[in-house]
Amino acid sequence: KKAKKGDLAFLNRLLIKRDSAMKGAFDIVMLIVSVYNIYGNAYYSAFEVDGLKEELWFILFDNIIELLFFIDMCCCFCQQYKDQETFTEVSDIKLIAINYLKGSFIFDLLANVPFETIFASFVYRPRLWRLMKLLRMPRLS
Repeated sequence: KKAKKGDLAFLNRLLIKRDSAMKGAFDIVMLIVSVYNIYGNAYYSAFEVDGLKEELWFILFDNIIELLFFIDMCCCFCQQYKDQETFTEVSDIKLIAINYLKGSFIFDLLANVPFETIFASFVYRPRLWRLMKLLRMPRLS
């Protein structure tokens, strides 16, 4: 049992407080990135902008944005939340992870999978798979 308590103590050090200044700054960055991502992916899916996809700076920028969303998805497993029934702060990492898995994890996971790259060789118009990234839209609320 002592080993388990030590493991939990390590996991609790990963806890991200709701009122943390770093979390607030990261949330603002993610809000801006989300707006760009939603409108950009809708635009790229609607119109063929393949010339832009060949530019190195665009590929790098797009990959950095995808990395930010992946980091955000990983951080969601450690972020405190307020329980909707008791209105108390939940700080237990296991409960936080279970809550996230039951909530928006599947949408975040589907938005992070690079379907456009996976289906590029054998699906007609793989750019339409970028529309899966629109699952990030609830983040704006």
